[in-house]
Amino acid sequence: MDTFIKDVASLVGSIDDEYEITEQVAVLMSGLLAADYRLPPEFTRPSNTHHVTYPLYIAPDDSWSLASVVWSPGQRTPVHGHETWGVVGIYAGAERELRYVKP
Repeated sequence: MDTFIKDVASLVGSIDDEYEITEQVAVLMSGLLAADYRLPPEFTRPSNTHHVTYPLYIAPDDSWSLASVVWSPGQRTPVHGHETWGVVGIYAGAERELRYVKP
């Protein structure tokens, strides 16, 4: 995880294009997940009533962050947008995402 964080920090600090950052971070995330990295159990605990977000890392300048977001089966979020770049890595289970187009 430390190497992943250092590599992402290096990318964010050296690339201005959000699409390029996203593509390269996705490659790093795939590598982390393929290496069978295991999160500590305290960052994987679900809630019966809502999804839970566990911050794993926040850049000192707040330019990016890493979090474990945990849902129990069947939980949902309202329609929303993040208004920033992001990469999703599925650690366990599956995600079903519905994308909407702004009118």
